[in-house]
Amino acid sequence: MTGGEGEAAGTVQHGAGDEAVAGAREAILTAAHELLRAQGLQNLTIDAIAQAAGAGRQTIYRWWPSKGAMLAEAMGLQARIVVPRHDSGRFEADLTDFLTDSFRGLEDTGVARGLRDIAAAAQHDEHVAEVLANFTAQRRAALRAVLECGRAQGVLGPDANLDLLVDLAYGLLAVARPSPDRWCTPAREVLPGAGATRAGPTARRQSSARSPRG
Repeated sequence: MTGGEGEAAGTVQHGAGDEAVAGAREAILTAAHELLRAQGLQNLTIDAIAQAAGAGRQTIYRWWPSKGAMLAEAMGLQARIVVPRHDSGRFEADLTDFLTDSFRGLEDTGVARGLRDIAAAAQHDEHVAEVLANFTAQRRAALRAVLECGRAQGVLGPDANLDLLVDLAYGLLAVARPSPDRWCTPAREVLPGAGATRAGPTARRQSSARSPRG
């Protein structure tokens, strides 16, 4: 076998190995999320996760520093699946879909309980806190990307405070938890804090109609 052939074969083997590791890791995270959703953090064991995923305990301990860190990563993986990237080119539709998916995900009582358990664990486990912080940053960045598209399309004004709008949206998500059906209304009504949203002709007419006559 020539050197070039050997290098090519090595590249194929390495790639296949990477895919196998990624597949095993995803299987563990998926099993961890489903068990967390069904049982809660306190009743969940590494043995149960390993058995459900068809993996060894040592593999789990090698890849994650703690059970909580693994579960926080599992929640992040599921969030990306439940709330995928929306990029239809229509800002209001993409924002409505993003928020609707987010709220519907938390309607699952097992998911909501799992998030509460992970947040509590982060108070005394630095590994969980780090993974949870990364998860939060990723979800905020995903929503901000949608808002940036709105600004690029001219729907949000150039001075719109996107970070504030992200805070408003996730504040509602964490505290108010309104019905997902609410997010089927126009996105500019969904985020009342979007004061910098450019008013179109319809909005201007509505504003004039509400204004008191002199």
